[in-house]
Amino acid sequence: MRQLKKTGGASICALLVLFTAIFLCTAGCSHKNTEPPQAAAPVQSAPEPREQSFTRQPKSVADSPAPPVPSFEKATPSTNAANAPTNAVSIDANTAQLVGFLTRADQAGKAMTLEQVAEWKENLQKLVQQGPQMVPAIADFLKKNQDIDFGASGKQALGYSSARRAMFDALAQIGGPEASGALTQVLQDSADPHEISALADALAKAAPGQHTAEVLQAAHDVLGMAAGGKLPNEDVGPLFEVLQRYGDQSVTADLENDSSRWKYYSAMALANLPDGAGVPSLIRMLDDNSGNKLSALQMLAQVANQYPEARTALLDQARGNKIAANFWPYLIDGLAGREYHYSNSENGAAPTSFEDLKSTSIKFGNQNYYTVPSPSSASQEFVDARLAIINDLKSATSDPAARGALEQSQLELTGRLPKITAK
Repeated sequence: MRQLKKTGGASICALLVLFTAIFLCTAGCSHKNTEPPQAAAPVQSAPEPREQSFTRQPKSVADSPAPPVPSFEKATPSTNAANAPTNAVSIDANTAQLVGFLTRADQAGKAMTLEQVAEWKENLQKLVQQGPQMVPAIADFLKKNQDIDFGASGKQALGYSSARRAMFDALAQIGGPEASGALTQVLQDSADPHEISALADALAKAAPGQHTAEVLQAAHDVLGMAAGGKLPNEDVGPLFEVLQRYGDQSVTADLENDSSRWKYYSAMALANLPDGAGVPSLIRMLDDNSGNKLSALQMLAQVANQYPEARTALLDQARGNKIAANFWPYLIDGLAGREYHYSNSENGAAPTSFEDLKSTSIKFGNQNYYTVPSPSSASQEFVDARLAIINDLKSATSDPAARGALEQSQLELTGRLPKITAK
């Protein structure tokens, strides 16, 4: 049974934490002041501890002890730990200290210097180098369902957005059945769309192709939770991204079903499945009465130069005057060689330029995406292929709305020609 947890922040949980902290300090606890110091030139803001928002299995973290704060000299695992069998379930004290240092929450609100950043990275590398014997300590941290959010500046300095993401990558680098087992356990428990996406990538790195079924099942399960109202206001775009990256023809039926709630996310995933596996589904959507025709047309316009069947479907719709006049303006972006991307992607590359970015947010289903010109649009060959599609569509219809949209697409494409020539 998948269960949810409430996040921290300005909530009753936060107040309880505050009162607990005051009580502990009054009782003589040596807990440090967490207010941020006036650092002269911090490398990054200190990470803030938080609980994971969503779990599919109940976990109690309230009584979990704070991780130890080892000295850097004690961070290296002992010789005894190095000689321990890789399938041992006990956790060596120094091993726990090393993981505790990398995931420690006592630095919340403080700045990290260049030296501290370098030391953190060095200890992460030590963790990876020790291999499978480190897995139990990492798994123990992950089971606590806690995280330290490093923030944007922390991600830039440390290379990870949070402590959990760092531990996922450490397991991926360690590899082997122990590391994969730890990752799949978290995958089975988590209902966080972003975390499932990160775990999918970590498993693909640790054991390529061996856990695809579990990854797709996790995405399917959590989408089912969202459809049932158990993840209110959560952006599930990362789950569709998982289906898109790791799915094949076997996921098309689920994506078609999901289109009733997430029509754009479903259409985007179908359009980008490997080898055009989702194109037949998009073509079927042109004839249904579910309201998905527009999103299907937009995605077919995007991939029309990749798959002949997509191009043929568009031409058939144009010749039969089956594209409503008010639909044509929405096809401009795809015909002009723009690509659709999930705004809240877990690992998608951020746009290199915001000059040509167009973003869209749809309240129903909390769908958020943007379009940017395809990287291939910088080539003369790409522009010529796109112009040929536009010319074919011009010949197929005399609809004034269609011709206006097609001419606008053509202008956007030809407007890139001077940039191409200048290179």
